[in-house]
Amino acid sequence: MIRKLKLKNFILVSELELEFRDGLQVITGETGAGKSILVGALNLILGGTVRQNQAFDEHQPIYLEAEFTIEKNQKGLLHLLEEYALEDEEELILAKEISTNGKTTCFLNGRKVTNSTLKDFGDELLDFHSQNEHQQLLLRSYQLDLLDEFGNLMGQRETFRNSYHALLNQIQELNRLKEEEKSIHEKMELFSFQKDELEEARLLPNEDDELQKELNILTHAGEIKQLTSEGLHFLYEGDQAAYDELNAYVSRLSHYAEDHVHIANAVQQLKESLGYLDDAIHELRMLQDAVQVDDQRLADVEQRWNEINRLKSKYRVQKVEELISYLGEISEKLKDHQSNQDQIAKMEDTISANARQLKEIADELTDSRKKTAIGFAQLVEENIHLLAIPEGKLEIQFDKKQYIGDKTHGDLSHYNDKGQDGIDFYFSANRGSPIQLLKNAVSGGELSRLLLAIKKILSDKLEKRVIVFDEIDSGIGGKTADSLAGFIRSISKYHQVLCITHLPQIAAAGNHQYAIEKKAGIDRTEMYVELLSPENRVHEIARMLSGLTTDTALQHASELLNKNKGRD
Repeated sequence: MIRKLKLKNFILVSELELEFRDGLQVITGETGAGKSILVGALNLILGGTVRQNQAFDEHQPIYLEAEFTIEKNQKGLLHLLEEYALEDEEELILAKEISTNGKTTCFLNGRKVTNSTLKDFGDELLDFHSQNEHQQLLLRSYQLDLLDEFGNLMGQRETFRNSYHALLNQIQELNRLKEEEKSIHEKMELFSFQKDELEEARLLPNEDDELQKELNILTHAGEIKQLTSEGLHFLYEGDQAAYDELNAYVSRLSHYAEDHVHIANAVQQLKESLGYLDDAIHELRMLQDAVQVDDQRLADVEQRWNEINRLKSKYRVQKVEELISYLGEISEKLKDHQSNQDQIAKMEDTISANARQLKEIADELTDSRKKTAIGFAQLVEENIHLLAIPEGKLEIQFDKKQYIGDKTHGDLSHYNDKGQDGIDFYFSANRGSPIQLLKNAVSGGELSRLLLAIKKILSDKLEKRVIVFDEIDSGIGGKTADSLAGFIRSISKYHQVLCITHLPQIAAAGNHQYAIEKKAGIDRTEMYVELLSPENRVHEIARMLSGLTTDTALQHASELLNKNKGRD
């Protein structure tokens, strides 16, 4: 509920502060007096776009402020309050300051915020019902919301929504399990192939090192055998073999071993050297038999060596032992692998059952809507007949996507948060005119009155907002004006209403009346707003009736005011 509106340096206003009350607040005044300035200021405060040349004094900043009391039962507003840590506040003060250079600063309870934040709060606090603000009635989603509000179907719709989102989450989990199963299956297939490959290789510890040594020997076997033969000839088999010469020398020297310690030591060490030389000759003879030039063995070793190197490169390891270790790891993983197939099958069964249950809930909601639609359309027709559309007809037509079935395990493409239904309002304003889609059949004035009739019907069901009617009475008079006044008064029982009007019937229906007047000063014209006393209301309504405050006009005005006291 709006409590205060402050304007400073805005268009025709030097400084103004208005206090509002419950019920229907009517704002009246001569044509051109500036009534829509108040609505324009509210629109700016609540996220509207600032235009140039809106300052009363271009050398001073503009300041606009609206104070609201908080309705704690409004879901959308409560969500915003929690988001901005304002849930404990009792009031909201939204403000906008426009500097002389055009820079705009926005405030929410004294805290700087963005313009979009003010707009978010404005959408929850105010409902502008002007000729430019009722296009949402042409939207299918909004039409469905109105039908569900009228039929008290929001609880049933919420039941569907909860089941729908639960099923969406189950399908998401199923898809995750399937992706996980696919990934694990692909990994197990890879492990199985690797295990077969490594087992087939029959790898042995240190095999790569042993193969390296054998490959070196086989590659140089001819040279090794040649060196062996030369060594044996030089050391033992030649005519002047080193072994024989050294042996003879030791034999001669040993005759003097007892005569000097150094001779004895030298003889002893030379004899040991002969022993080592004898061992070396033996090893060379063994090597001569062990090393053979074998081209076939060389080819086999090279092939095995290349295969092991290929595996080490493929698995990015340095040693055969690492390949053997990896083989053990993947063998254990293959042994311990648990498939998700059983869990997937159970979840698919659950989803299919829940999809069938969801369809039942959706069908029940559809049936409820179809029954509701008949009474809703009839009631709307009765009300628009009172608003100068005496031959108006409204039909609500349904369509929905076909249910695909269980084969999809719960394909939900034919649902949304609101169920399975799409509806369209079909309208005809005149007898004999074909009934058509609302957007193709309705004028701006008819659309405004149609929305007004719907708001009156739903006024006790919609979340509380401040409803602003900005000159919706264009082209209306007589009995229709009286009906329109009754409609607006009826809405104000449940919502605070601000109504700018030219009609005395509507002005008289207000709980409170504000008169706007322009007064010419020395340098410029300024706008003033006055909350009228009961006596002044009579004079203002008399002016609206006849342009003059004659005795007849005053009496008629008094009668209108007295008549509206009985509307409650």
